Amino acid sequence: MSKPTSSAADSSAISNLANQMSATGAAQTAEGSQLFNLALPGLTQAESYYGKLASGSPQALATANAPAIAGITQANNSAKQSITQDNPRGGQTNLALENADLSKGAQIGNLTTQSYTNAFPSLAQLGGQNVAQGTGAQAAGVSSMGAAANQYQGLLQNNAASKSSTMGFLGSLAGGGAELGSAALLA
Repeated sequence: MSKPTSSAADSSAISNLANQMSATGAAQTAEGSQLFNLALPGLTQAESYYGKLASGSPQALATANAPAIAGITQANNSAKQSITQDNPRGGQTNLALENADLSKGAQIGNLTTQSYTNAFPSLAQLGGQNVAQGTGAQAAGVSSMGAAANQYQGLLQNNAASKSSTMGFLGSLAGGGAELGSAALLA
């Protein structure tokens, strides 16, 4: 049965590889942490924004929807102006103007409802992204550290096998020398 042999060069190479893996793991963990810290302000701002919408605050919903409401209002005003210019005064024109206002109110109401109801999935998605980023960064670092630990363990096992082999060799030399000495005394 042959015993594994390990030279100083092999041990040095394994040690260097383990050191590189350990350094890579530490770098990945630091990079993941840095990326997370860069993204955190944006996540915090988005979380605050969607949190205000999810609260149902009329002021927050109106503020968030103000640009879209301005566009709806402008389109409604243009439609009403066109109705007034193109149609004679009377019941039909008044009905068209009222329908334009109803349409405007319905569009703003739908927009507000969508803003409120879409805030909840958006918050959940942001939370998931936040957790995924942190977990991914930590997993990459831990994986590299684990690989480095395996390399160190292999190095220790090779060193132990080498020492065991050396001790066995020295023991057999001592045993052989003792047999020679006994044989010389008996002769």
